[in-house]
Amino acid sequence: MTRIFILMFLFSAAILAQNTKNMVVVDDAGRSILRMLVVCEYKLVLKDPKDKEVKITLSVMGNGFFAGDHLDFSDFVVTASHLFECNSSIGELVSKGILNQIDQTREEDLSVDNIVALKDGKVENIRGYTFAGDPVLDIQILFNAPSPKMLNDPDKALLRVSAPSGIIHSHFPLMDDKVFDEIFFKENIIGKEVVVRGFLLYNGGWFLRYRNALIEWTRSEVFQINELLDHGLSGSPVLYLHEGKTYSIGVVSHGPFQQSSRNFDMSWITIVKKNFLNSKNKK
Repeated sequence: MTRIFILMFLFSAAILAQNTKNMVVVDDAGRSILRMLVVCEYKLVLKDPKDKEVKITLSVMGNGFFAGDHLDFSDFVVTASHLFECNSSIGELVSKGILNQIDQTREEDLSVDNIVALKDGKVENIRGYTFAGDPVLDIQILFNAPSPKMLNDPDKALLRVSAPSGIIHSHFPLMDDKVFDEIFFKENIIGKEVVVRGFLLYNGGWFLRYRNALIEWTRSEVFQINELLDHGLSGSPVLYLHEGKTYSIGVVSHGPFQQSSRNFDMSWITIVKKNFLNSKNKK
């Protein structure tokens, strides 16, 4: 089974290698952020041998962050729901050279002309690493928003993880729902300053990004900022300073789709309030 890393939908980063034990020097905010790795399993259906299915795995990376208070045996982690979509396509694999990489390592003919379909994408494994490269354990998805189809659709997920004793980490508080609504909906939200923090893998090394931005558009579930964020920052916390205390008020979701070879300098953030920690998927 071949394991590769691929540039996925929205802000998921392409990575060909990683060293999660390579410690990054961070501030207190950096200790609250997790590097998230989601491994997706697919089946390639071949023409020859007829209808033979070959399993492959593709992995995507983003960020998540510890939110709320530390519980007795676990922690809440907030991230972007699209990291768990596992919705890659043959066209995407071909255009990014991924299929060619897989074909070179397998005995079967996995060239595009010999493939009928890519199917059954599903999450095989979820991993999370602190700034120091320490893994969190027992990752469970408590809530995962449906795949966003419109700009104002939320893109957030809630996880429960276990952080073994001795692992250094911090938590971002989430703002009380009523306080948030008072500040951001009853007052004028436009022009308020926020800060995006998140780990980015670049040229074999980890960087903790610090991006200032202004809010320039909002809806009930999302707001827009005036910065085009880097690929790989999906799931990163968006921070706001209120009365001397730093809150995470959102999670990085996506940027604009490219039009006429033009890149627009804006990104969309899904709002996260304190009550989100009570969210659960419907059974």
